[in-house]
Amino acid sequence: MDIDGLGDYQLRVTDVNNCTNSSNIITIKDSVSGKCFIYPNPTSGKFQVRYYSVANNVLPRTLTIYDAKGDRVFTQYYTIGRPYDRMDVDMRAYGKGLYWVEIGDLNGNRITMCRVVIQ
Repeated sequence: MDIDGLGDYQLRVTDVNNCTNSSNIITIKDSVSGKCFIYPNPTSGKFQVRYYSVANNVLPRTLTIYDAKGDRVFTQYYTIGRPYDRMDVDMRAYGKGLYWVEIGDLNGNRITMCRVVIQ
């Protein structure tokens, strides 16, 4: 999922006779989802995590990653200020395997979980 391209789009075409025409404007917006998104997945260890947050509502988020045994191997804090703000993760030093990614609030309450495969 890539939300970096949200906004208004219009196609303009010019033919060989220099005649131009424009399409209607289309708006690409976000939508509320309780799901987290990881890209790329599977990954070599560098990936981004995204989760819906209300626009202009700056929120601290914790990102905790657990290995397949359930041991916590990674924790990082992020400040989120727009829907699906990007949280970059680099786990290349942690080895291959299945990992669980937990997104939480600053009080440690779990908001959602998803998984990532490092290969």
